[in-house]
Parts: sequence; C-alpha cells; structure tokens
Amino acid sequence: MLNYFYMYSLVWGVILVLYQLGWSSLNAPLSPILIAFFSITIIVSVILGYRFRNVFNKARGLSGLPKLPLAYPFIIAVCTIIGLFQLGYVPIANLIMGNLDYAGLLAADGSVFRTASVVGSIFGSVYQFAIYFERRDKGDLVCIFFYLLIISLYAARSNWMICLFCFLVVFTTHYSNSWKHKYLFIVVLIALAALWLFGAYGNIRSGGSWDDSSYIYIYGRLNGRWPDFIPRQFGWAYIYLTSPLANLNYNLASTTQGSTFDICNFIYDFLPMFIAKVLPNYSPLQAQLVVPYLTVSSVWTNYLVHFGVLGLMLGYIGQMLLMWLAGYISRNTPFQSLCFVFCTECVAFSFFVNSFTYPSMSYPLLISVMFSILYVYANSRHVSFWSHRKL
Repeated sequence: MLNYFYMYSLVWGVILVLYQLGWSSLNAPLSPILIAFFSITIIVSVILGYRFRNVFNKARGLSGLPKLPLAYPFIIAVCTIIGLFQLGYVPIANLIMGNLDYAGLLAADGSVFRTASVVGSIFGSVYQFAIYFERRDKGDLVCIFFYLLIISLYAARSNWMICLFCFLVVFTTHYSNSWKHKYLFIVVLIALAALWLFGAYGNIRSGGSWDDSSYIYIYGRLNGRWPDFIPRQFGWAYIYLTSPLANLNYNLASTTQGSTFDICNFIYDFLPMFIAKVLPNYSPLQAQLVVPYLTVSSVWTNYLVHFGVLGLMLGYIGQMLLMWLAGYISRNTPFQSLCFVFCTECVAFSFFVNSFTYPSMSYPLLISVMFSILYVYANSRHVSFWSHRKL
C-alpha cells in the first residue's frame, strides 16, 4: 500500500472502469486523449512501482516513530477553539439541529486557526494510529479519539475519508509481512462500510433520512441506470468517483488549446492553496462543469486549464517528482514510511481534487517532511528528539 505508483494505477484503473459502466447520464463518452493519457500513465506507474519496489519494501515498517510532544495536542485544541469562535458556530451542532448552511460554510473566509486545527488533527490521528500498532497503549486510542472528535466538529466528510484511508494504509502496512486472507477480508469490509457510511451521511446532510438516496439519484442522474442489487447509498461514492472525470472530459472538449498557457498558475498547482493564494498573479481555477452542483474536477483539470494537454503529462511528472523528493528527504529517518502513507493518500484522492493544493491533503505530507528535516538536524547536533532518546 505504500507504493504510491501502484496506488495510482489502481485508483485510476478502477475509476476508468466505473466511468465506462455509464450508471450516470453525466458520463459522456471519454475523449480519446484522456483514454490515451490514463493508459500511458497507468502503465508507466506500474513499471515505476516495480522498478522502485525495494525502496517501498524497506520502508514498510512504521516502528520507531517518536511520541508527539505534549504541546502538540494542546496547540491543536487552542486552534480549534479560536477557529470555531471565529466561525461563530459549531458545524456539527448545526447539522444535528438541521440548520447547517453548507454554502455559507464553504464561502466563509479561510482561517489559519481552522486550517491548523483540521490539518493538525488529521496528521495527529494518523500519527497516533501508527504508533498504536507498536506500543498498544490505550493512551494512543484516547489521542486518536481526541483528534477525530475535532475533525467531527467541522462536519466535513472529506476529512473523515482522508483519516480512514490513511488508517487503512497503516493497517495493511503493519500486517503486510504476515498477510492472511482474514486481513484482506477486513480491509475490503472496512472499505465497503466506509463507502456506505459516506452515502448514508450524504443523505442526512442533504436533509433526508439515512436510507433516502433520492437527492443523489436526481442530481447524480442515476434514475433508470443504477443496478437494483447495489444499495443506493453507494450512489454517492459512484458519483464522487466518476463526476470529476466527467468534468475533466467536459473541460477538455470545451478548452481552446493555445489560449490556456498560464505558467505562473501552473506552478502554483503544486503548492498548497493557502500559500499560493497570497503569491503574485494567483487566480482561482475557472473550470467548466457538466452541472454546477458537482464542483470538483480532479487534479488534472488544473493542469489542463493552465497548460493545455501538455499540462496533463507535465502534471503527472511533477507530482511523481514531488513525492520522490519527500521520500528522499525522509530517508534514514523514522518518518519515511509516514511520508509514503501521505504520498499514497495524495495519489488516492487525486481523482477528486488537486491533493497538492488542498490543505487537508497536502499539509500532512509537508509536516512529515518537516519532521524529517528536524530529525536529521537533531541527529547532526547529537541532541535528543521528542521521545527523549539519544540519537
């Protein structure tokens, strides 16, 4: 699971198959350019994954991670309190009372404190989950619950899905050396349960009951196409997996090549949005959508709109180079496997948004790299790290 090259091939292979099933009328015939692009990059990723398999095999263990300093959860708690105070309400409470304004929540001005709260909680929960398998300390479970509780306050499914996916990667990594069929069954069961819960929560968030999927049936255009033997709650997952590709396909058909070259914003496509938006000449992505209510277009739409068809291949190369750099910086440190966990997550969620610009996905990887740098620095100075062990 740590081999993000294989993860790329798996994710985009599955999405292409699901898209071609045509269970939603939003899925127009896929452009030959996109078919060629994904076919090439999937094959290249398999080759690269096999070529560098030894690097990932050596980094499979998640043992040796030092404990997070006690100040870490305290800082996250303070950022959460300030961030929610700035927002003026607690989203999960409003959701329970049935009066949460999602449009207003999405339109709210960005807050450094809310960003730190969410990003820090995602990183902290995954970090503590990895440590738990080594120490089996009940205190780690308390810490995991603490971070997940903070994530729940914001009532955002995406943050939960990021955490659950990373937990799954850590779980499979831990048991990779003694893999048995029961673990495979557990992984599949967890994945299916998470996708079902994602749909049930989507029904509730849309104002219906957990088993009322009429909202996604209408807006996802699934009527008359969805197989009767599959629970309707999975319709949410299907639309979320395939509609970004439908939007990318639509943008490719409507983009005038030659007038799309914006080198500045193409470079910004590899930076976290929280950083890029304060840099000169930054402009928000103006992607065209098949329907206005499905507002994401995968990682590739950024590259397409800013640099044309060439941007697709350059974007693929840029992503892989950035992840290679993260692995290189974290080599010979306890954080390399953690970096690969978040690299895998960035690749896995690239079907939905640009993982390198979306804060909840990009910052945990950057934090892992930063910890690696601090570890190397402490080692060179022969001083102790957070765990108070001599290096």
